[in-house]
Amino acid sequence: MSFEHSSPSLTLRPKAPTSVLEPLSLVDDTIFKLLYAGNETNLRVFLSTRTPLDSNDNLSSLYRHVKDSGEPGPSIQYDNIPYSLSAMRKFLQDSVQGKQLLSYFAKLLRVQGGFMVKTAEMLAFDVYVKMVRALHINQNDKKLREHIINIVPEARYTITAYTAQEKEVFEFYAGMTRQHLQDAAAIATTELVQFKTSKEFPRRYRQLIKAHEVHESKLAEVRHRVAKKRGDRKAKIANARARNEAGQVRQMGMSGLTPHTAHVEQSVVGYVAQTANEFFPHFGEEEEANSEDPMLEPFPTAF
Repeated sequence: MSFEHSSPSLTLRPKAPTSVLEPLSLVDDTIFKLLYAGNETNLRVFLSTRTPLDSNDNLSSLYRHVKDSGEPGPSIQYDNIPYSLSAMRKFLQDSVQGKQLLSYFAKLLRVQGGFMVKTAEMLAFDVYVKMVRALHINQNDKKLREHIINIVPEARYTITAYTAQEKEVFEFYAGMTRQHLQDAAAIATTELVQFKTSKEFPRRYRQLIKAHEVHESKLAEVRHRVAKKRGDRKAKIANARARNEAGQVRQMGMSGLTPHTAHVEQSVVGYVAQTANEFFPHFGEEEEANSEDPMLEPFPTAF
């Protein structure tokens, strides 16, 4: 390795790991922005009840944040699984192995959902604790206070400092609750990682892919048969229309067109010929004889 272009006055040191700096104000906190920034409903809940948001509240934005942040273990495209299972449900329920696949991946979605809920509840509680400390204990975040008052004007009269006893009770509650949420999140995380790293998961995943391929193949066959039937039906309709249009004839004494199909026209002609032969058997011969009789020729008018 060449150090020809390196500076001799600088010593080479390993790069120190970078750490995420805490925002100067809670207003700049990512979780606060998702749950409370500009959200009058959630801010009023906080000011009136002094309780954190949980899974019973609307945490959809926080769920998306947890999902986008990634999860431990192998990466899985969860978005495709529900649609795939829903589309193949009837196909998979026809076999024992298919039912097992449905049950297995339904459990995977439940485990992954449990991880998201527990993680989101822990994040929501953490930002709640930060808000209480910034507004009622330390009272050192003027930007946060101004932001809340702009959304809820009467908050200027309700944001008061905690007494020593209130502070002690809150810290005890915060410590106990945080530990409970951390334990629940750790259990959910462990369950998800074990599920995805188990030996059964790759086998089940390959079976799901194979089932999807077979299902798509059968769907293609069904679509081909349906398209063929539609084509045959259209051809029959077009043929019938052509036959109907070919039978348009004009009758004497009528100003319009009277439709006759080709087979009806042919049957009428046949009936007339048969009837004529039956009642006038020599009609054709007399016409030929008359045409040969010189007496029937027109008398010349020129002299």
